[in-house]
Amino acid sequence: FPIPIQGTINTVIYQLDPSAFNWQIENPTIASIENGMLIGLQNGETKITGTFENLSLSLNVKVEIGIDQQTLFDFNDIKEATDFSLKGVTNLTFKNTLPEDWREGTTLHAEKISGRLKSLSAKLNKTTYGIPDALALPIANENNVINRITLACYDNLGERHLIEIKPKAVNKTYIIDLKNKDGNLFDIPQFPIKVMDLNIYFNNAQDKEFSIGHLYMVYPKKSEGGVSSILNDDDFSISIHGEIANVRYNTNSSSPAKLSVYSTTGQMKYNDVITSECGINEYQFNTKFFATGLYIVVIEQGGKSIAKKFIIR
Repeated sequence: FPIPIQGTINTVIYQLDPSAFNWQIENPTIASIENGMLIGLQNGETKITGTFENLSLSLNVKVEIGIDQQTLFDFNDIKEATDFSLKGVTNLTFKNTLPEDWREGTTLHAEKISGRLKSLSAKLNKTTYGIPDALALPIANENNVINRITLACYDNLGERHLIEIKPKAVNKTYIIDLKNKDGNLFDIPQFPIKVMDLNIYFNNAQDKEFSIGHLYMVYPKKSEGGVSSILNDDDFSISIHGEIANVRYNTNSSSPAKLSVYSTTGQMKYNDVITSECGINEYQFNTKFFATGLYIVVIEQGGKSIAKKFIIR
């Protein structure tokens, strides 16, 4: 993750280059810093201190690396959630049964659901950690009790995103891709994501039940390959030829990778999903509209990432 640093001189704010600082890490098993990029190594907390001439700053860092599926919200706790409310629902109770192929989740029974506004509302106030690939929500809706579900989320930049699920009358796990309105996946600076408002809208029903699993964060599986550790410029390099940037990297996985380019302030300038094959890969992009300055190219694949700086002159 690029380390954003701002300095103020006579009320004027300047963006400082984190790679110019000399960094010390209290616990180097938790995180490392390469070219101004903070890289999480394992779950835990540590303190980093950067110095540049007479400037000094310290940051507390918490690293949370997700693997496989991690529970974000347990619907067994729904009635204890903030601002929990029901409209048009009579006698909603928990059942001790689950669908046959489920290991966790909750089954709810409604004595009667009727009226113009039929809903369950609550504030979840849950924050994701790391960079999940998606969210997942199992729903057993064979009785067609649920009409739709909405989740209001806020990204790390403060923008609101509304997720909507329209479950069919089946038992199914719904995968929720974390995308912007333009269809592009969330960028690194948008994480973490805070999941706030839940609304479940119902159809008319009487003496019916439905099941909802945990709301999961989905991460890459532990066994999946990823971009190799970078040992030298032969493994990962970027060169500029005129207006064309050529990226060369080594990977042990034949799966798509995400390439992103950031300014040193963390602003994304370019991104693309690229096809990768095991071994050495090359990718080119146009820098025609890049201003002169320092940039960071990041490649993510299989839960791992590598980063390198380059200069546009």
